[in-house]
Amino acid sequence: MQILREHFSELIGIKKTRLNAGQRYHFFAGWLPWIADGFNLMFTFLGVVWSVLMLYNPVLFNSPPLAISLFPMFFFVFKAAKILSLYLALVGTGLGGALKATLAGLSLSYVIAKAVVSGLLFGRPMPFLRTPKLATRSGILKALGEAWEESLLLVLLVGLAIGLGIGNFNDSTETWAWCGVLLTQALPHLASVVVSLVSAKTHAKPELVYAG
Repeated sequence: MQILREHFSELIGIKKTRLNAGQRYHFFAGWLPWIADGFNLMFTFLGVVWSVLMLYNPVLFNSPPLAISLFPMFFFVFKAAKILSLYLALVGTGLGGALKATLAGLSLSYVIAKAVVSGLLFGRPMPFLRTPKLATRSGILKALGEAWEESLLLVLLVGLAIGLGIGNFNDSTETWAWCGVLLTQALPHLASVVVSLVSAKTHAKPELVYAG
């Protein structure tokens, strides 16, 4: 995102560069999934605010139209299906490995989205850090602490969905669909918590991890 901010004019072809059109396209094509995660995070925060207002005053703040609810659910299904199909078709991991890869990919949605928002909107300069190659044991509490933001959002989204479902006295289709949106938005955060707990369980002792 810092590259995009600093070299935007070169990437869109306004400023002369040695990159050809195809290379510029592949830069953007590689970044689009990350940027989509950033927009999805902002949608989640807006959805939380709107849901709180719905609980506070359901007469004034109605459920969003069905079309708005269907779009984020479609986006989630498309993202999960894309990861699953890529690992099945191109990596050849088998169904079990592809499902694990999908879980791992979804678990990174929040941290990627936060980096996108921070890099694009706030432009905070950050150094490039090498990925640690030494895996160390992490306790359950430490694992939850590392995913505390995702855990908080998970509880908040599920709680709001339950609250709206209980209060849906008119059995409104739009309200049920919006509850589905909140639960769908909670799934990547659930994946983050699960992966963090699995990591804490499997890393019993320090071990070198081959980086490929």
